[in-house]
Amino acid sequence: MSFFYRTASKLPLSLPWRAASLLGHDKKEDSATIEFLTSIFSRYFPNTPKPLLLEWAKRHMQLLAVERMDTYAMRRIGSLNGVSLAIEGDELLIDARRDSSGVILIFNHYDRILTGAIALAKRGFKINSLRLELNEDTSIPSDIRLFLSAKINKFDSIVGGISLGRRESMRRLYKGLEGGEMWCILADAWDSAATERKPYRFLGTDIYLSSGLERIALRTGAKLIHVASYTESASFIRVRLTRLYDPKNAIQDAITILSADVSKNPWAWWNWGIIDSLRIPPMQLSN
Repeated sequence: MSFFYRTASKLPLSLPWRAASLLGHDKKEDSATIEFLTSIFSRYFPNTPKPLLLEWAKRHMQLLAVERMDTYAMRRIGSLNGVSLAIEGDELLIDARRDSSGVILIFNHYDRILTGAIALAKRGFKINSLRLELNEDTSIPSDIRLFLSAKINKFDSIVGGISLGRRESMRRLYKGLEGGEMWCILADAWDSAATERKPYRFLGTDIYLSSGLERIALRTGAKLIHVASYTESASFIRVRLTRLYDPKNAIQDAITILSADVSKNPWAWWNWGIIDSLRIPPMQLSN
């Protein structure tokens, strides 16, 4: 499918994303994923009719294809010859930076994840990010790891910052936030090696996530902004900023927003494949 994406990415206006949504699928691979997603959806939304569960699964695959096209045509996101971006709440970010404080931009694995940061970069903000160590995650096939690494590198070049691996020294991050930088951190990231994971309420159950984001915010005094993207059409994405004020509850506040979003659009969350792992308490995981 890579040939299709490379070729379609050269189409004008929003046509690359429209083509991806319609044609960017491998029917054989999709069928297994759709069956899996339908089963998962039925567990968390038990009163939903099966045809609707199936529709959600298919919409997930369409969004996945569009997300892949984002990688191939990333520089056209937010341009006249690509996908339009609109930001709600950008005054919150401007206000948070009035005293030159550092800012933590909190994301979840929801919808078009990178487009929120790209929208802010288009406004002139330089953005850094904390990421998982892709090279160490053997659960991800090598070709996918290479694809994701290339995606991160392209993203970094657009937003003007750096990506720091979670196994690398955090001194760079702490120093940056204390010096007024902006850093992206994913609240719902799965990190089996995290030494401290806490329960957070999500869709009526507990998921266990690293609490590192909260410690970073408390230590640096950085302001907290939740960022979420919502795909409204092939040619338009709405980015919503929400100010979070309590570092001790920052992750739960972000997950509460995520839970509401996923309840509304279940197909737009990327972590369904690891939700069972997210629900395992740390003590059980280590045994």
